[in-house]
Amino acid sequence: MKKTSMNGWLVGINIFMVLILRVCPAMGEEYFINPNGNDNNLGTSPTTAWATISKVNEQDFNAGDTVLFEGGCTFMGSLQLNSEDSGTATNPLIITSYGSGRATIHGGNLNAIVCIGSSYLTIQNINVVGLGIKTGQLPGGIGVKVKGGSFVTIDQLEASGFRWAGIQIDSCSDARITNIYAHDNGYAGIRGITHLPRLYIGYCHTSNNHGDSSVNEISGSGIEIFHASDATIEFCEADHNGGDQKPGRGNGPVGIWICYSHDVIIQYCISHHNTNSTGDGGGIDLDSECYENIVQYNYCYDNKNYGIQLWQWSGVQCIEKNVIRYNIFENVKANTAHTIWIGHNEGTPMGIRDNEFYNNLVINEGPVIGLSGEKITDQRFYNNIFVTSDSSGFLVDAKESQGFVFLGNCYWSHDGKFSMYNKYSSLKNWANTAGQEKVNGKIVGLFADPQITYWQFGESKLTDPTKLPKITTFLLKKSSPCIDRGLDLKKMYQMDVGTHDLIGNPLPLGSSFDVGPVEYHIN
Repeated sequence: MKKTSMNGWLVGINIFMVLILRVCPAMGEEYFINPNGNDNNLGTSPTTAWATISKVNEQDFNAGDTVLFEGGCTFMGSLQLNSEDSGTATNPLIITSYGSGRATIHGGNLNAIVCIGSSYLTIQNINVVGLGIKTGQLPGGIGVKVKGGSFVTIDQLEASGFRWAGIQIDSCSDARITNIYAHDNGYAGIRGITHLPRLYIGYCHTSNNHGDSSVNEISGSGIEIFHASDATIEFCEADHNGGDQKPGRGNGPVGIWICYSHDVIIQYCISHHNTNSTGDGGGIDLDSECYENIVQYNYCYDNKNYGIQLWQWSGVQCIEKNVIRYNIFENVKANTAHTIWIGHNEGTPMGIRDNEFYNNLVINEGPVIGLSGEKITDQRFYNNIFVTSDSSGFLVDAKESQGFVFLGNCYWSHDGKFSMYNKYSSLKNWANTAGQEKVNGKIVGLFADPQITYWQFGESKLTDPTKLPKITTFLLKKSSPCIDRGLDLKKMYQMDVGTHDLIGNPLPLGSSFDVGPVEYHIN
């Protein structure tokens, strides 16, 4: 047998240890903070805990470390983390609570938690509180402020009382914001600013973020995200936001909106009762330079203005190639508001073009689709159900020269009147004159009661986004003329129409596609 030298044996042991460490990452240290602790302690157990946030701020934490604040207790001050406070993919740095309930970090008149350059950081199971919008909170105050870094997760957190935002994230890739309740803040509940690739926001509730009347900013949104890409916003509720921004400002807040963003999916969200004294106050908005985004499987209702908006106010990129499908936009209260609102600021160089709206249900007391501006072209509407109780019509302030396409839609007005372009008073006349709603010489559109189920009087409307796939209203009745009347968009235009409808039915469920967001099925 060949002998092994001592050096060779040591090399073998070192290689073995490296392999073991890669398979079984080293665990970090635990640090405890409670009001009865002492900053001179080691901090590594509940009985040797630190007492203050100031002591925590003095430390540089390593991969795998966990910082634990005692549940049920309030800690005054601003927790400050930087690039030295980072974890790794297998061993994140964790900030959380221990014991019974959540700990609360009270940021006073400014910020509660600030993370500058941290990566692989998780903040979870903690509440953050500010002094309140009108009771001493300084402008710019934020519950959790993240700037730079990557792979930051914020989960199971309540944020309230901040003049700016409950959570704000900026220049951070692969961030996750989940299970957040952000309420009674000023500018927004959840806000994203710049460079946000692969951002995920899920299962969040943003409510009563009314705005800040002391600053000349759009304020009072639920979720507002700028410069996102390859991102997802899903299963979120945004309600009762807006209404208290600075008087005299024309534009305003939205329940959920994105801007300067592309390849974002907004799905399974409920946006309702959002408001503003002037403009906006809508459900969902794709704003300037948004392209190639998908808005699907959402429910917007009882907002001050629109259910869905596409609006261009600046930039060098058209709003284009967005898809809005399998949504319900219901009951916009203001008679002058349009449920689908498409427009741009005067003088904006780039317009809005080449967007698709299909298999949506739109119910409105006023006009269904409204435009503002002439740089709006090639909008296409397929297989939608449009219902209005107002004789002002299905499309207003538009020109036929803008090149819109309508095919396979069902139109219904409770007063029995049909109006398109303020020119055509019947579907048949419009189809035969303008060629709309016609395929191979046959009229494929409907002017008929779609026969759908509605909420019962006194019944509460849905607020839990996770129940959207099981919604029992807005379904087609057996007598509906929309059954098997939808166009096969995949066959006709090679469109990827998805695999399922709003409630998970396969497409198509019957012999052909249905009109609207839900395929007819027998319960």
